[in-house]
Amino acid sequence: MCFANDILTFYLDLKIQGGADCCFGGYALDEYDKAEGRRLPISLGLECLEHIMTTVGVKSWEDLRDKYIRVVSRGLGESIEEIGNIMEDKWFNIEEFFQKAKK
Repeated sequence: MCFANDILTFYLDLKIQGGADCCFGGYALDEYDKAEGRRLPISLGLECLEHIMTTVGVKSWEDLRDKYIRVVSRGLGESIEEIGNIMEDKWFNIEEFFQKAKK
């Protein structure tokens, strides 16, 4: 996880078949709170991380390292839309997750 322009976010660095590198993530896990005058973590951010760990099949964020997953992308040079468990039919579409939350 990192702070990009003071926004708490994350990226999973992925190596895909053929040796290419790509990223998954980049969504804000916090939002600006006017009353506090600063950005604060939101429960939606934690829920997103939990979905990723459940999909991959790990119990902690640190255990994600070196795990094999399946991906759905829009093609070379485009973002990863969805990640999936390597053995089970578990998938997580991050864009869909955050779009549903906005409604």
